[in-house]
Amino acid sequence: MICNFSSVGSVILGLNENEALKIFQALSARRLPDGNSPPGRLRDISSLIFEQLNIDVLLVHPVDRTIVVTDQDTFELYGNVVSNPAILTGGGDNLNAGFCLGLLNGFSLKECMITAMGTSGAYVKSGISPSMDDLINYLSLWKTE
Repeated sequence: MICNFSSVGSVILGLNENEALKIFQALSARRLPDGNSPPGRLRDISSLIFEQLNIDVLLVHPVDRTIVVTDQDTFELYGNVVSNPAILTGGGDNLNAGFCLGLLNGFSLKECMITAMGTSGAYVKSGISPSMDDLINYLSLWKTE
């Protein structure tokens, strides 16, 4: 059903790690009928999911990073894991909202990934969806490698 939306616009599918693994299992039953073992890495699994769907962008977000797959490239960026979260439920929703915020502002996909992880991290840390000022402050404190 999600693939049918591509006839009317761009399709971006956001999945948490568990959702990505379940979709991979459902798709691989048709893709790998000979019983081959699926790749163990989430980046590889994300690429295989993307190949099976008629979408523009696949966004997969485990707790510690974000993976984005397009027909041109695969990006994987690590973020900061909140050590003492105030809340966990809703972190993925805030991540997706942050990604959309980046898209609406014309950011590159990598910048959207950072905005997404920052929005989610600020939410998980405080328990409140961040304002723009909260997001900017949270990102300014991010550790960079």
